[in-house]
Amino acid sequence: KRWLEALFHLGRVMVARRQAFQRVYDLPERVLRDSALLDGWRNPPPADHVRSRFIEDAVRALGVARPAWLADYHRLQPRVDEGELRERLAERLLEVRVQGLEGPCFVHVDHREALQQVAAGGLRATHCSLLSPFDPVVWDRRRARELFDFDYRLECYVPAEKRIWGYFVLPVLLASRLIGRLDAKAHRSDGVMEVRSLHVEAGSRPEASSVRLLAGTLQRFADWHQTPRVELTEVADRHWRQALQAALANAEP
Repeated sequence: KRWLEALFHLGRVMVARRQAFQRVYDLPERVLRDSALLDGWRNPPPADHVRSRFIEDAVRALGVARPAWLADYHRLQPRVDEGELRERLAERLLEVRVQGLEGPCFVHVDHREALQQVAAGGLRATHCSLLSPFDPVVWDRRRARELFDFDYRLECYVPAEKRIWGYFVLPVLLASRLIGRLDAKAHRSDGVMEVRSLHVEAGSRPEASSVRLLAGTLQRFADWHQTPRVELTEVADRHWRQALQAALANAEP
C-alpha cells in the first residue's frame, strides 16, 4: 500500500476508481484516454505557476478571503501571506474590508458585479442547507470561526461521554449565517428521521421565515433518506422546538 501511495504522489499511477472504499490504481495511460490530458500529466507546468493558479483558484472559490485562509483550500505549503498574494495576483484582486475582521480581505475580479450588488444591498442569501462536515464552508475551522463565529469540530471519533454536540453533527446554514448544529439518525424501517439533537447558536431567534426555511430543509433531508416523518427528540432551545414542531406539523400532507 505504501509503495502504491508513493507512486501515486510521484504521478506514476493514478486512481482509476474506488471499490468498497478502497482505491484501485492503474497506469496513467489507461486512466487518461485523452492524449492532451496524458501529456499534461507527464509534463506538468512549473511549480511556481501551479502555486499561482492554486492561490487564484482559492481566492475565487472562497468569495471573500483573508490571505491566511488561502493555503488551506489546496493544502499549500508554505502558507500564503499578503505580500505574496499581492505580488502574484495584483491585477486580479479587489481589496475589501469586512466588519469584525482585522486587515484587508480580497475578492476576485470575476466577482466584481456580485460585490457591487452586495454593497448596494441587492444580493441577499435566502437559502437554508444542512452542510457536510467536509463542506468548504466549514472545512477550514479557523475560517469558520473568524468569518462565521462558528467553532466546529466533528465528534464521531470522540468518546461518547466527551461529545458536546453529537455523533455526526451537520452545520446548519441559514441565509448568510451558520445558526446551529444538527445530529440526526435515520430509522428507515420505521420511516422516521430522528433529530437526536439540534443546538441553535446564541442570538438566532425563531423568526417565522427562519423557522419555515429550516423546517422545509429538515423535511427535504428526511424525504431524501426515505424517512419522511421527522421527530424532534432534543432541541436545546424550547422556543425553536415549539416553532419547528408546529411548522413540521403544518407541512404534513
